[in-house]
Amino acid sequence: MKKPEARVLFIESSVNKNKILIQILTVLGYNVFTVANIEEAIHKTITLPPDIIICNEDFEEYNGFQIYTMLENDLLKYGIPFILLLGEYDRSSIAMGEELGIDGFIFPPFDLLKVKNILNKRLLKNEVRKSLALKYFQEIWDLIPLGFFIVENKRIIKGNCYFTHMLGEKNNLSRKYFLNEIFCFDSVKSEEIRLYRFLNGLEKSCSLKNIQLNNKKAELFHINLFYLDNHLAALNMMGIIQPQLNGNSHQIHNSQEEEEIKGLKEIIDLQQILTHRENQILKLSADGIPIKLIAQQLQISIRTVEKHRSNIIQKTNAGNIIEAIMYARKYNMLEQ
Repeated sequence: MKKPEARVLFIESSVNKNKILIQILTVLGYNVFTVANIEEAIHKTITLPPDIIICNEDFEEYNGFQIYTMLENDLLKYGIPFILLLGEYDRSSIAMGEELGIDGFIFPPFDLLKVKNILNKRLLKNEVRKSLALKYFQEIWDLIPLGFFIVENKRIIKGNCYFTHMLGEKNNLSRKYFLNEIFCFDSVKSEEIRLYRFLNGLEKSCSLKNIQLNNKKAELFHINLFYLDNHLAALNMMGIIQPQLNGNSHQIHNSQEEEEIKGLKEIIDLQQILTHRENQILKLSADGIPIKLIAQQLQISIRTVEKHRSNIIQKTNAGNIIEAIMYARKYNMLEQ
């Protein structure tokens, strides 16, 4: 069954074009919000993931298949069903969509019962998949012979049995620990720099070596940290810790200076990360100007604009242009 007030993101170029379908969705109890450009669609998908997305077959300079491909990573991350709205029944379009992985199709004439069944089945299927995945995760959480822990706002809020035993506690943490209460990150300068980059959003994951625990300074550990995708305002992350075989300490200290210089060089390079043209296009994109208008304003081709935007996404290690804009705003790159 449909969840109460399930959120539907409707991607369409004209609100009035699909007025009847929107009325049907409203009658069915869905909370419908529409977007009229791809940048806004990506932004909504990331910042407030909907329960389901309905997208027009034709949208601005893109078609529905291209939009699905652009959103695919985020759809998989958040488990969002994607429904393609066709102008009419088209067997070849449906076959192409199924091959890409599109979840369902709607086409006129619109019937309340038909629309209800299509959306409810997609939502139910997705809820079952999420429930099974969560159950499986909980079952293996305490069976893996590695230390797993969850972090929220730099505090460790949950750890598996292996992790809590490493801390000398029982099966549950006695309190929420700050990361630096448990780990001695400042023992290796290069790893401290790498952690700084990660905690400030410059990296999506972080692998740290030669880290000591404050209660086990005679041992070294290997720690992996990465951000979890979720619907919460606070960024959560997961950590994995495992004992590391002690290597030659002399070799570790000899390589420390080289690693530190490399880390500092990466930070300096961030200050000159984009070319002049890429900065222009990033600022215009941040103002919400579509690709076509950017091309006209800069007197370059649409393909050139798309190429520059692709470079921006790659250089900022973002998943799409919206994430790149958020990254640039965070580090005041748009004010330069």
